[in-house]
Order: sequence, then C-alpha cells, then structure tokens
Amino acid sequence: MKLLEEGVKFSSPYDGSKHMFTPENVVDIQCNLGSDIMMVLDVCSPA
Repeated sequence: MKLLEEGVKFSSPYDGSKHMFTPENVVDIQCNLGSDIMMVLDVCSPA
C-alpha cells in the first residue's frame, strides 16, 4: 500500500493486481453499492 497525494495505491491480496482508490472513485463505488453511510479517504494529522 502506498499513500499518494491523489489517493491510495495497493495490490490485491487475492491476485496481486494493482489498484488505485481516489476520493472520487471511492464515492462512486459506495453509491453503486447503495451504501447508507459512506466513509471518505482521509489522513489525520498527527496530534
């Protein structure tokens, strides 16, 4: 997993394929799933 300015890049644990989650496509995926509550990609600043 790698955290980038534009999103999160990661490899699938199932087949090793590469994927990129951006804030926009994460919201699209959750809308398509019919989510009642959506989680956004966010990075919390250190305390």
